[in-house]
Amino acid sequence: MRRVVQIKSAVAAFALALTLLVGQARADGARLVILETRARPIPEGLLEALRIQLAGTANVSEVTLPSATVRRSDAELERRSAAWVLWIAESGAEPVVSVLGGSDDSEPITLSPALSDSPELERILALKVGLLMERPAPQPEPETGRTITGAFVELRASASSGGDPHLWLPSIGLAAGPRWAAANWLLEAHGSFALRAELDSRSRVGETDVSSTYIGAGARALLRSSRFASGPFLEVGMETLRARGIAKDKRTGAAELTAPTATLGLQARLSALENFELCASGGGELWLTRERLELLGTPTVDFGRIRATLGISAIFVFR
Repeated sequence: MRRVVQIKSAVAAFALALTLLVGQARADGARLVILETRARPIPEGLLEALRIQLAGTANVSEVTLPSATVRRSDAELERRSAAWVLWIAESGAEPVVSVLGGSDDSEPITLSPALSDSPELERILALKVGLLMERPAPQPEPETGRTITGAFVELRASASSGGDPHLWLPSIGLAAGPRWAAANWLLEAHGSFALRAELDSRSRVGETDVSSTYIGAGARALLRSSRFASGPFLEVGMETLRARGIAKDKRTGAAELTAPTATLGLQARLSALENFELCASGGGELWLTRERLELLGTPTVDFGRIRATLGISAIFVFR
């Protein structure tokens, strides 16, 4: 009987790293900072209306400044850590409610006079703020003539099949390297490392465990269209196989070999967030030399010359 033993700790680490990095990539969610002073506090009715209106869609926090009034420079400084800022601005004889946000070059928006004892007007003001925050930020036009240089880290989960026994062996890995991106194309180079799950083989002559580690380097050339990209990839590397066995008569043995491999395939990619991409890939892994492991005089595993590979991955981009 043969079975695939999962590398539980490595899979758990992969899932934890993916969760943390996705959380970081999504950390730029909607946020409203309300600036006030002791001399000019925000009316409690308006605060309550804003919290109700933005519940579940944005975080609302208050900052009390030591100055007598809130200046535009105070709002611009706070916007560096918040998407939107609201404050009471002095405008002639009557103070007004101002909102700043959306993009770095946006101008303050005056919504209404600040002093009002009408709950209905306060709810209308809160509704206006909610509509402003829901409005998508303007996207810059793509610059077809400019190449952006950056780097990426990729978390991989894949499986390969071929040889004897004919099983899909899972693996997890990590890749990282530089990338060059333009409006309609993307080039990446990377180094990679992977762990392949153990193959636990039991037969009439004894038990054998086979595991492998992989170190490689490769490149990808993708065509981009909006949020999607696809194209070929090539990766070459060295895979080290290790086998340990116990015969029925209690004899033990171990064997190790290293073989060169080359993998050619296609990858499809979706830009889920600005700095986060999801990938699916498939191809063929060619073992440049056919490797058969024998242990205690018994053939253990034959990895074949060509193995089919399928994989998914998450890419985190740094510009």
